Amino acid sequence: MDSIFELFILYLNFKYLNMIIDPHFKIRQIRELKNFTQDYMAAQLEMSTRAYSKIESGETQLTVNR
Repeated sequence: MDSIFELFILYLNFKYLNMIIDPHFKIRQIRELKNFTQDYMAAQLEMSTRAYSKIESGETQLTVNR
């Protein structure tokens, strides 16, 4: 039992660390804390909502220019 529990804890820690490290997760987290919608952010960044959504989901890699 202990080993299953320990594996589960390790898995949760790994998932949590990935969420902290991934920039797209941080972008979404900050947007939600500010109560901004994806539509609002996309308009402010002069891009389509779909393009912004892809950034938040990690489908599009962020570049220095972005």
